[in-house]
Amino acid sequence: MFKQFLLIVLLLNTLIGMAQVSDDQLANEYFQNGEFDKAALYYEKLFDEVPSSFYFERLFGSYLGQDKINEAEQLIKKHIRRNPGQLTLRIDLGQLYASQDKRNDAEKEYDKVLKDLESNRGAIVSVARKFTQIGENKYALKTYEKGQQLINGFNVFNYELAELYGQMGEYDKMVELYLQLIETNAGYAQSIQNALNRNFDFDEPGENITALKNGLLKKIQKDPGNGVFSEMLIWLYLQQKDFYGAFIQTKALDKRQNESGSRLIELGRLYLNNEAYKLAEKCFEVVADKGASSTQYYVAQTLRLHTKKVALEADTTSGTPDWEDLALTYEAYLNKEGLTDRTQRSLRQLAEIKALRLNQLDEAIALIEQLLQIPRLSETAIAKAKIDQGDYYLMNDEVWEAALLFGQVEKMFKYDQLGEIAKFKYGKIGYYTGDFQWAKAQLDVLKGSTSKLIANDAMYISLLITDNSTIDTTIIPMQRFANADLYFAQKRYDESIALLDSINQAYPGHSLADDILFMKYKIYLSQKKYDEAAIQLEAIIANHSSELLGDEALFYLGDLYAHPLNNTEKAKTYFEKLLSQYPGSVFVAEARKQFRMLRGDQIN
Repeated sequence: MFKQFLLIVLLLNTLIGMAQVSDDQLANEYFQNGEFDKAALYYEKLFDEVPSSFYFERLFGSYLGQDKINEAEQLIKKHIRRNPGQLTLRIDLGQLYASQDKRNDAEKEYDKVLKDLESNRGAIVSVARKFTQIGENKYALKTYEKGQQLINGFNVFNYELAELYGQMGEYDKMVELYLQLIETNAGYAQSIQNALNRNFDFDEPGENITALKNGLLKKIQKDPGNGVFSEMLIWLYLQQKDFYGAFIQTKALDKRQNESGSRLIELGRLYLNNEAYKLAEKCFEVVADKGASSTQYYVAQTLRLHTKKVALEADTTSGTPDWEDLALTYEAYLNKEGLTDRTQRSLRQLAEIKALRLNQLDEAIALIEQLLQIPRLSETAIAKAKIDQGDYYLMNDEVWEAALLFGQVEKMFKYDQLGEIAKFKYGKIGYYTGDFQWAKAQLDVLKGSTSKLIANDAMYISLLITDNSTIDTTIIPMQRFANADLYFAQKRYDESIALLDSINQAYPGHSLADDILFMKYKIYLSQKKYDEAAIQLEAIIANHSSELLGDEALFYLGDLYAHPLNNTEKAKTYFEKLLSQYPGSVFVAEARKQFRMLRGDQIN
């Protein structure tokens, strides 16, 4: 008997619950559809059963949606009586009066709210924000002022008041309050910068930017020893992309605080990454001018030379005389400072210039030999030098010397990315020399590399070998292609192109057709024949877009048009195609970044 009674009770509860869910769903559906008369019928019932804030707001909204002002007023008064401590309800009542042009009645309710405020920070902020939401900024200010009287903490509402003044367009007051906070505790600087980033458009100078800059300059003049305001001014210049202004301010701060130059080094690196090469070089020069006694001297000198090199690489008009001058600059530095662990990076870069830019391979190899004789070199520095030397031996057609060096580095760094780079280059030796199956076995191991680019390149060559060296296909085109690739690595460009063209002539329509186009693109790019390079990529997109190189061709074509060819619209078109047609491509992240930069978006 008891079990039967229990089942009946459970069944009734379930039915009531189902009815409740049904009423909730119907009320919400009517409300969302703007059928407020029907919604009100359900919400009246629901609110009587459960007088929650949600049901109150929905019922209140349903009455207002029908212009039933009296019902809405009676409802809110009833809810206030039930919840006398919920001050935001009085603001809702005041807003209802204001909507009926009963300004005096509205202000009476607002004044009651101010009168009943208690020393609860969260409640005060909630009331002030409610006033702000309905456009009553004057009362929001009064709320915070009353809150400051109730809570005697210094600057207790500065952050909220500053935001409010910003919304009201009173930027001087906003800045004053923000800077007071920072003056009290420098730890506030980051959160205030975040707030300014959300609310300011730094690309459009206005009164707010002017107020911030003037406020910071006043603080710096008043207390030059307090670096936090100088740092914030530097931050402001960087947001505005006023790189020169940031450099001048950083230089002044470094001098004023008698620093080692680390701040300028950091700024120079930022400029280098943003391709502001002249200013990056200035940053490094200021630190280098401090002399060898400075802890940052060798870092600055190395980065100064590196910046000159990167700038020359980016200059599409640079030629052999420019590289000869730069080599002399490197040599002068190395002759002055000697060959040590602190100058070895610059020595490696000089060897690279000799090999890749001046075609002085024997000198490049000799420089690396000198580097390897430097005492107390780190294993990483030795490995990088050996990889470079292997590259130069390969270019000099000393293939097995190169293989020996790559093999040594692979063993030194078996479980490191340096080891993976060496293994990849070692595997390519087999590919160059026609030992395709051995090369494939080496490269297949790298498909799981932590470096996506190494994994991608290894997979590409492995697939190339699989598709073009099977039993039922002639191996001659693949051998010619690998030889052409070796000639390209050796900068024997004309011989490489001739060999590639011979494949097309002897084996028209061969599966290597898109690979031949891509290698010719790389050759023309190295020769700075940008229009010819673009033609090769366009042919891949037109005729081989579904094959392995489709996404790569789109990316590099976008890059070509963005930089040396300076056709922004075409560049954007190709980057956009890559993003939409190849969402899983390894190039997607960089393509998206380039596209946004070309579109003028601010990149953080």
